[in-house]
Amino acid sequence: MGGVFTVAAKMAISHHQGEGSQHAAGLAWVLGGCVLLGSASGLVGALM
Repeated sequence: MGGVFTVAAKMAISHHQGEGSQHAAGLAWVLGGCVLLGSASGLVGALM
């Protein structure tokens, strides 16, 4: 969750400075990693 907050803070700062949403791809990668981690932990929990 720390990665989500970090990317969101960078997006807010960039938006405040008038720059484009270049950090949206970073947010997508972080959220994808969270989904991967969640599904992996669910799979390991089912196997144990």
